[in-house]
Amino acid sequence: MPDVEKTVFISYRRSHYPFVALSTFMDLRAHDYDVFIDVEGIDSRPFDPVVLNQISARAHFLIVLTPGALDHCADPDDWMCREIEYAIKLQRNIVPILVGMFAFAGIENLLTGRLVELTRFNGLQWLYPDFDLVLERLRTGFLNQPFYGVIRPTPTAERAVVRSKLEKATRRYVGLIAERYFSHGNLLHDLGNDQGAIENYSEAIRLNPKHAQTYLSRALVYEKQGEYQKALADYDAALHIIPHDMLVKKWRTEVLKIMKK
Repeated sequence: MPDVEKTVFISYRRSHYPFVALSTFMDLRAHDYDVFIDVEGIDSRPFDPVVLNQISARAHFLIVLTPGALDHCADPDDWMCREIEYAIKLQRNIVPILVGMFAFAGIENLLTGRLVELTRFNGLQWLYPDFDLVLERLRTGFLNQPFYGVIRPTPTAERAVVRSKLEKATRRYVGLIAERYFSHGNLLHDLGNDQGAIENYSEAIRLNPKHAQTYLSRALVYEKQGEYQKALADYDAALHIIPHDMLVKKWRTEVLKIMKK
């Protein structure tokens, strides 16, 4: 049974800055918090009672607020706004995480009912260069505040669903990190830092070995360096993922011709 004071629900707009929400999720789990986050798309399906029950089961409610995140609160079926209203109703410790240029000024007319109360909670500004310090402030300060509502444990029948959602969140986070390494590898390649590019591509592949484009990008760098055997291995790996790609087959054939000279 987790320590109730270390139970957290993270709410966020799925299309806005998922890295912030997922990084917070992973950091808190690494510090022994019991955290729930749902990474599945929610716009096209009915509201999931499992989600509401997870708000009931947790003391703290983190809401990632990005520019435009509250623009749809006039819609009574908007998921994120319903989550916020429910958390306020249950008297959870509400912690807004303010990202980018988010500000309440100018959107007060969008906040009605219990959502009006959202502006009175102390917010934590997310600063990208210092996000480790931001997360430390979250753990040592914002999550040490009291909550007053009753905590209701996760219903037994829903525990398997909750575990599945958390596993998906972990995989999504790993995928995002892989994407960042891939993008950074591309940047370093453009800057002429081939070794740095290879290191970043290699880390991206370690995290997500099913992304064909990463193998192809690394293969091109290996070719440039004259490492044809390594380039060939990467083309083979890419073709294992996209076996009918004629362009990749062409590149592979060209490498073989060079190796036979």
